[in-house]
Amino acid sequence: MDTLQKYPIPAEVRCWLLQELWRDCLPGAAPTADSMAPYLDYYAAQCQRFSRDGGIYLCVKSHAAICDIAKHIIGDATRDEICGRLLRSSPNATDSDILRANTTVDLCASLGAWAFDVSEPNPLGWPGRHSTLRQAVEQRWAAGQVAEHGLDGQLGRCGNLRAQDRRFERFAVWHDRLWYTFWVAILVFATNLFFGFVQSIEGAVQVYLTWKALNPVEGPL
Repeated sequence: MDTLQKYPIPAEVRCWLLQELWRDCLPGAAPTADSMAPYLDYYAAQCQRFSRDGGIYLCVKSHAAICDIAKHIIGDATRDEICGRLLRSSPNATDSDILRANTTVDLCASLGAWAFDVSEPNPLGWPGRHSTLRQAVEQRWAAGQVAEHGLDGQLGRCGNLRAQDRRFERFAVWHDRLWYTFWVAILVFATNLFFGFVQSIEGAVQVYLTWKALNPVEGPL
């Protein structure tokens, strides 16, 4: 099986991932690469992100190992149990080994605050090392489902708004740059400048007329 550092993920590996991870989650509906493209793209991006610096932040190197951990998570294994399996080959595990094991679990569950990168603004946690992910989710969202199942298949392709996309030279809405806002600002500024100039002249004229009224010019006797 290909390593996590290989990007993009080959087509045959993408199909294999769907069969391994989704065949039991979507009974009666065979997942296809087209319908699950947003998920596969997200999976590839996460693997690439977690595998930076040669994969030193993970204790697994292949997609098969990731699928094995995911199956344990789906099977309601606790975080301690999963980390114990990952550290089975390291009886004298160091703090770095434990951190790599927890980071690997976070990759599979897509949760937690990352120790090697900027986390999401409001990262989800897995509270309780002796609890399952299902229990953690139920604890976070205890209310029952009120909406029906069903999402737009293209929703995952929307992407995220990045700070650099808000820069002036990249800011575009409805495929057009919003130049009209700047023209309005220029018009308002020019109007204020014009009326300010008029008021200045009017004030100067009033001062002159007042001074002239107080100091009349005397004619010849």
